[in-house]
Amino acid sequence: MNASPCVRATRLLRVLLLLPLAASFAAAAADGRRVHPRIEAFREIAAERPLVVAHRGDSSEFPENTVAAFRSAVFLTAEVVELDVRQTEDGRWVCFHDDTLDRTTDAAEVLGAEGLKPEERTLLELRRLDAGAWKAERFAGVRIPTLDEALDAILPRATPLIERKTGSAESLARFLRERELLDRVVVQAFDHEFVAEFRRHAPEAALGALGSGEMTLDQIARFEELDVDLVHWRAEDVSVETLRVLRKRGFLTMVYTVNDDVGFAGAAALGISGITTDDPNRLRGRIKAGFARRVD
Repeated sequence: MNASPCVRATRLLRVLLLLPLAASFAAAAADGRRVHPRIEAFREIAAERPLVVAHRGDSSEFPENTVAAFRSAVFLTAEVVELDVRQTEDGRWVCFHDDTLDRTTDAAEVLGAEGLKPEERTLLELRRLDAGAWKAERFAGVRIPTLDEALDAILPRATPLIERKTGSAESLARFLRERELLDRVVVQAFDHEFVAEFRRHAPEAALGALGSGEMTLDQIARFEELDVDLVHWRAEDVSVETLRVLRKRGFLTMVYTVNDDVGFAGAAALGISGITTDDPNRLRGRIKAGFARRVD
């Protein structure tokens, strides 16, 4: 059956939109670089403007690391949604930032003690907790999400940037491979030994190295050894000289956590690939208004 003119036009548009990405894949392959579709897509966008990276979702308006925060970030057209993951006592992956449950849940009341760690509790225990009321009463009853629930909320419209807090590299790699998601997410960590181990279990994955403090040439050499795709650093600690070296060596660069206009403008002007913010709506608005733009 012959396609209608409208269908043919739609197909042609899809081909045209994919041509630049296909060209970057070919160039990467010619250079001998590992090609990851999300990283190449990031490069295309970052050549024109910074990526909007929603820190723990839209955490300025919703309880952090919850399905509501992730959905809002996607609605606000953040290209990347950052989330923190921990592995529970019974081996499940959940989204939670802090080392203890105290700040963002009612664990002390429900589980009877303060200072409890998420990884020392089962998923069933964590699901009993209120993870929303700390932010505002209207969020009472919001639960700690599983990684599956988070990914369902983010994909396919945005890229999950999974920050591992605790848990096995082998287990997380297997989790993502079983769901055929290794080409659709980026995994990062402050623990660079974890990054190295994850690379061994998932050679095809896109990886990021997180950090803070003054970045040395030895650290950058270590990033090359780790074969990471992006370096995600505290904004206050990034220098022009460091950025120059990172770009020369082919790394994407992200900075955290930037919430003010001066920070947006500065990061954009310096050519930072992605800006991690608690307020993706504000950053998106500044980009659209031409305030957070590249400087030739």
